Order: sequence, then structure tokens, then C-alpha cells
Amino acid sequence: MIRKVFIGCNTADGFYSFFDFLKNPDDAKIFILKGGPGHGKSTFIRSIGEEMIAKGYSIELQFCSFDRNSLDALVVPSLRFAIVAATGHHVRDPMYPGVVEEIVNLGAYLNIEGVLRYKEIIIALNNEIERIFRRTYRYLNAAKLMAENIEDINSSLQDYAKVNLVTKDILNEVLAGREIADHIGCERHLFASSITPDGYVTYVDTLIKGSSVYKILGNWGTGKTTILKKIGEEARVRGLDVEYYHHPLDPEKIEHTILPDINTALITTDEVVNKECRALYNLNDYLKDRKHIAEEEKMNELINEAIENLQRANKLHVELENYYIPNMNFEGINKCRERVLQEIERLEVTSVVRYTNKILSNMDTLVP
Repeated sequence: MIRKVFIGCNTADGFYSFFDFLKNPDDAKIFILKGGPGHGKSTFIRSIGEEMIAKGYSIELQFCSFDRNSLDALVVPSLRFAIVAATGHHVRDPMYPGVVEEIVNLGAYLNIEGVLRYKEIIIALNNEIERIFRRTYRYLNAAKLMAENIEDINSSLQDYAKVNLVTKDILNEVLAGREIADHIGCERHLFASSITPDGYVTYVDTLIKGSSVYKILGNWGTGKTTILKKIGEEARVRGLDVEYYHHPLDPEKIEHTILPDINTALITTDEVVNKECRALYNLNDYLKDRKHIAEEEKMNELINEAIENLQRANKLHVELENYYIPNMNFEGINKCRERVLQEIERLEVTSVVRYTNKILSNMDTLVP
């Protein structure tokens, strides 16, 4: 199985990342790729992902919100392994260097003398890209303000007693018969969607395959995030793991909640046709009034302006990469990739040993 998410998003609060790869990350192996534009980070990650798919592993691909076709991370949950390109707007340094994370510096394979010839051009391009990003985030911040206006209006018109009944109905069905557990379930925070140069892009369809889907629709301020958080909280106290997928414009909002332990997904978009859902709730039905809100048009216009700016920045980024690619030693990078694959093979052996020991331990408990 291949799940697809975004490592981060272009939001009203700037670039926002969740480096949330694995539960209990202290017991994991994480490679952190460092390197600039055109250094081959995405290709490096993609090739390892292809190796894992060929071996039959379920993987999670984390894409770049600046280029929906570019990979920023790969997670192999069963091996407790992740590799992430933590540079640019989503910088991450090791918390436990050597024992959990290991830095892989692709910059070591750059011909410095080759790029120095283009120093002034490279600096100018970088500066212009950053200016465009600042402009993009101002547009998104303005769009969020329009969304807050919509939220204020709808909040004053919503019948929250009926929203509470919807929450109760979903809880009774999804968590029926599940008692309070002796442990709290883990939670992960990710993005299933992003605002990209190609517009709004979502990979939620890859996350809900084989799940019971509950669709909760509604405008800003109708109560979707409240329902999704409440269900997540109730699931965790029953020992279930929860994945919260945040809204790409406002990361404080929840767009989807998934309960992987019981193959249940609660989504707030029309990515699944209604007949394939276990239930459909439209919270707009409980609004006491449905007058036209001009802020919606303004919000969408501002988001479109942000997208146009992302497109400009992306074109400049491609131009920037063209100065680096000819000066990279990709043969050396391939050797580096082989070293990482050897480390993964060691993780595979460890995984088999761990699984065998678990089986033997369970057998011991059965011996009278």
C-alpha cells in the first residue's frame, strides 16, 4: 500500500511543517538529507521508495507543496525507518544525532567552483524567490482573515445543539462497545492537502482505501473541526491511534481525522462519492440563515493570487536548479544511496529478529 501526504504546507502562517513520521520515534532510524536545489534529494528518496515497493513494503510518501511531483520524505512504518529532505523552508536538525537520526550531506557532491561562476545570478534568484514567498504568505494570510469573517457569521447562525447530536451519532457508531482503555492512543499530525503551484491538491483518496468513510461537509464556522477533534479525543482515551490531517490554509483547523486501528476515516471534502460513505452529514443544513457571504469570493480570489505567485516562484526555482544540476557528482550520490540501502537491509534483519522474538515470547505464555 502507498499512502501519500504532504510534509508541509504553504499556509496563512507561512510554511508550516509536521515532522511527524512514526509513533515512538526514539525507536527509529531517520536519515536527514541536506542539500540545495538540484542536488537530487527527491530522486534519492524516490529510488529508495521504489526499492521498498519492489520488496512488498507498505510505504508513506510525503510530497513537497512547492512541487507536487517532488518527494520530501519517505516512511516505512514496519521497519521504523524514514528519510527526509530537511532543507529550504522545512529545515530539521537531529534531536538525537547518531542514535536516531543521521545526516546525509548531498552538498559534499557539489562542484563548488562550477557554481561560483553563477554566484550573482544564484543570489539574485534566491532573493527573488523569497520575496515572492513573502508575498504569497501575505495573500494567504488575507484569505484566512476572510475565512474568519465567514466563520464569525456562520458561528452566530449555527444550531450547535444539532451539531452535538451529529457528534453523538458518529461516536455511537464508530466507537460502539469500546471502553476506556488503560493507555492513551498515539496521535500523528500531517497534511493530506496543500496549496501548490497547481492549485489545491489533495491525496486523501490514498489514505482512506479500505476504510469506512464518514463525510462531514460544511462551510467555515459550522463545526467540522470541533467534531473531528472530539472524535479523535474519544478514540485516544479508548486506546486507538489517531491521525489528524490539518487544513492547508489554517493549520489550526482539522480537515480530516483517521482512525487507522479500526479502518475509519472522517473527511470533510467530496473526494469520495456519497454512495460509498457510511454516512453523510452536511452541517450547512443546520444554519438558521443562508445569506450570501461576499467574503467567500474575496477569499478565493486571494488564494488564487497566492497560487499565481507560487507558480512564479516555482519557475524561478527550476531556473535555479539548472545552475546546480550540471555541477553535481551523481555517481557519488548513487554510492551514498547504496550505503543507505545497506543500512535498510540491517533494519530488515532487526525487524525479522524482533518479530521472531515476539512470536517465541507469545508461545512461552501458552506453555502450561
